[in-house]
Amino acid sequence: MSRLRFVSDFQQQLKKMQLLAFLYFLTVIQTDGQQLEIVPNATERVVDAGSHFTVTCIYQYVNEYDKRENNISWILPNYLTKNPKSGVDKRLVKTFDRNDTHLTSMMTLMDSRPEDTGYFGCVEILQWNTINKISQYVYVYSETILVIDKMDDKYLFPKYEHRQGESLLIPCKPTHPNVTVSLSREKISTSGEWDWDNIEDLLKQPDSNWSFEPKRGVTLKNPTINDSGEYGCVGKMNDAVTYEYFSIHVLGLELTRMDEIEITLEAWLDSSNATFICRTSATTEFPSQPEWSYKIGDDEEIQVLNESSPNEGIQIRTTNNYSGMGYNFYESRLDIFDIASQLPYIPWNTSIIFRCTANIDGQPVSKTIPLTIKEIIYDPVVYYVRNQEDKNSTVVAFSVTLAILFVLGVGIAFKPYFDKKRSTFPVKEKNNLDSPIEEETELITTIYHGAGFLK
Repeated sequence: MSRLRFVSDFQQQLKKMQLLAFLYFLTVIQTDGQQLEIVPNATERVVDAGSHFTVTCIYQYVNEYDKRENNISWILPNYLTKNPKSGVDKRLVKTFDRNDTHLTSMMTLMDSRPEDTGYFGCVEILQWNTINKISQYVYVYSETILVIDKMDDKYLFPKYEHRQGESLLIPCKPTHPNVTVSLSREKISTSGEWDWDNIEDLLKQPDSNWSFEPKRGVTLKNPTINDSGEYGCVGKMNDAVTYEYFSIHVLGLELTRMDEIEITLEAWLDSSNATFICRTSATTEFPSQPEWSYKIGDDEEIQVLNESSPNEGIQIRTTNNYSGMGYNFYESRLDIFDIASQLPYIPWNTSIIFRCTANIDGQPVSKTIPLTIKEIIYDPVVYYVRNQEDKNSTVVAFSVTLAILFVLGVGIAFKPYFDKKRSTFPVKEKNNLDSPIEEETELITTIYHGAGFLK
């Protein structure tokens, strides 16, 4: 009996839901987005800071059910809805009025501020379901505040804490449609002061991971730890320039490889060196220095590397790059020197996995880089040519060396021989130019004969 009652109640509820769905569908078809209007009828407008402005939404009923069930809710910028210090309760006034044909709601914001810049509008609601919405973008312009970059007044300079890899939206928006927005990163000058001059616009850099939408702000895509730092949102209009500053802290762990092999992260030739850099960023509540470990093959257990006394062929150096403002940044460098020769019994093509682990906000995070010990295999043709070149170079060098030694040896051997023979030469007499030619000829003949050259 109870089961039959349950089935009956379920069928009744199902019919009610079907009726509501039909009325909902009928209302959507009848309104077709044309029954809700906004006054003034504009997609955007500019008001001066300090002024009062009003937005009115008007909805026209399409039937009695619509008249009885439909309501209007307001859309406001995040600064007004999420910031208790915005004074929205005292500055915002809303009124509602129903008659036989229309539902009218009027919103007035008093003493407007540049931070109020954003979308204002209303939503048509039927049985807690959004049927239609309409809005306009309102710029609250001030000569002294051309850009805004915060949703609340919690910090004088907004601080954005974010996880690496997840896109981050910064509400760096202009307060006037003619304001030009740029983004700069803080640098230190030679005098040690923060220097904002001559800094390139990050939005215009090639392959920048920053993008800009005037009514949303700047977006950092795929943030890394290196993106942590101080930034300036710059607004320019005519001769006026204003700055809004904010900081970004990207939390996470990054593992990169830096060495001479650039083909792939997985290839590692025998006798080559490799360097890994592990960088971590975390809050000071969970300080954690990076820890290195490795695993050889599929069967071996993970071995932790001791920084003070690592394995032979390995060197670990860890530095605390920065600690302050509630954050810790570590950089640990692992250098490997010809580790293949340190592991002579490991066969070729064996995989070695190096791991860096750290505590990021109470959660252990680790990343790995796999390496493979590969034998150097030369191309036969290239090897033959190189080998022949080496042989030819060796032969030529050896031949030249022998020639030099031969000349030196002959010279050294001949010198004492000639010295000895020279001692047997008769004393050369001075030629008498007045002597007859026969006497001169005889003298020369006698000299050479005495030297033994003539037999």
